This record gives sequence, C-alpha cells and structure tokens, in this order.
Amino acid sequence: MEDIVKVLIQAIAAQQEAQIVTRLQSRRLQETNQLYHNWRYHEGKAPKSQLFDLAHLAQRWLRQEIHQPEKILEVLVTDQYMRGLLLALCAWVIAVTDVPERAREFGVFH
Repeated sequence: MEDIVKVLIQAIAAQQEAQIVTRLQSRRLQETNQLYHNWRYHEGKAPKSQLFDLAHLAQRWLRQEIHQPEKILEVLVTDQYMRGLLLALCAWVIAVTDVPERAREFGVFH
C-alpha cells in the first residue's frame, strides 16, 4: 500500500512540475513576443546593430530551430492579421476558429 501511495505522490508531483514548466514557457513566449513587437529604431545607435537586435528578438520569439518555415510564416501572418482587427472582430475570430490553438505556442495571444 505504501508503494502505491509513493507512486501516486510522485505522479502528482511530476504532473505539477510539468504544469509549472508549461506556464513558464508560455510566459517566456509572451515576453519575447512583446519584446519583438515593442522594438523601435533608436537614433544614434548603429543601424546594423539594431538590425541584429531585431533579428535576435525574432529568433527568440519564433524559435526557428524547432518550427518549420511554413509554421513560422503562418504565425507571422496570423499575428499581423489579429493585430489589425478591431477588438470585437478579434474576439470573434478567436471564438470561431482554431487560430488560438495553432498560434498559442508562439505566444501570439496573451
């Protein structure tokens, strides 16, 4: 009986740890998404350096090392589209499509 209890406690602990990791990853994606979208050009800083900074932010957000180019393109288009919609239309798109599920892993929606 004690062995079963130990196994159950370990399983619950592993599940809770996985949930925490998922929340942290989601928060990280949202933060990198915001950093990318809040980037602005700064006078006085070298243009090449700023381009490098922007590219680095995009790489951190889109994680090209684990996503196919088609998926990244889909997220970029979806993100720009959703940012251009009025709030009411945005809520409707989220409610009636599978856009949120496809884009959630990129932190597109907060």
